[in-house]
Amino acid sequence: MGLKYVTFELDAKQVVDAFQNPITDILEFGSLISSIRSILNNERSFHVSCAHRQANRVAQALAKAARFHASPITW
Repeated sequence: MGLKYVTFELDAKQVVDAFQNPITDILEFGSLISSIRSILNNERSFHVSCAHRQANRVAQALAKAARFHASPITW
């Protein structure tokens, strides 16, 4: 997609911590997080941070709306 300087804001602090700490392993999703972390580490312009759900109403509304679309959408 050619994206640069992307920040992924998640509302799950435990998942953000798992991305930022290579030793942390969430049992059920550990291999998935490790795979994503290796992709993000190759791209220095990507950043993962925590944003509380209450502070990120726009992203929450977009995520909710995206569930009702049959095809993938990029905003």
